[in-house]
Amino acid sequence: MKKQELRLNQVIEQLTIFAQQNFPVDQVTEFFTTTTVSLLPINEHLFFSPLKYTRHLIYRSLDFELVYMCWSPGQKSPVHGHEGEKCWFRVEQGSLRIVNYTMSDSSVPAQASIDIVQQGYVDGPADIHLVENHTTEKAITLHLYARPFDVCDVYDMKNYNVSKKKLTYDSICSSFM
Repeated sequence: MKKQELRLNQVIEQLTIFAQQNFPVDQVTEFFTTTTVSLLPINEHLFFSPLKYTRHLIYRSLDFELVYMCWSPGQKSPVHGHEGEKCWFRVEQGSLRIVNYTMSDSSVPAQASIDIVQQGYVDGPADIHLVENHTTEKAITLHLYARPFDVCDVYDMKNYNVSKKKLTYDSICSSFM
């Protein structure tokens, strides 16, 4: 199936409609599965770092935010949650390993599954997971966070504790704000 390529402003318009409907899971997932987004207007805002994966804010409102993340080889997120909010991501370039977790009786989640995902893969709504670029190639992901949040739970699997992490951006594209 050929995917429809949309401009970023068209994606934002559709997501605004979904926000009014409380982000219907099936419809949002289908939208991200059947479309692609042109990176041309934001390429200058995306960059990779050898030290950590980078987060690039493309659009943020009270209802949702769009963030591109750039993953150099070997980089990974901590095991983290999304504070009960709906969130989707799509692999725009490359391949990633996703480790999903479920909450056990303790405060530390138990590993539930490991998936290797390729370009075009859509995941959501995500809960507790770890994302890792397990390859020697760079990867880019597009993330939709319904009801944006500025702090998330991070799980320390070795020391069995949970902490709060303030979320930051490595760049902000003001063109769509």
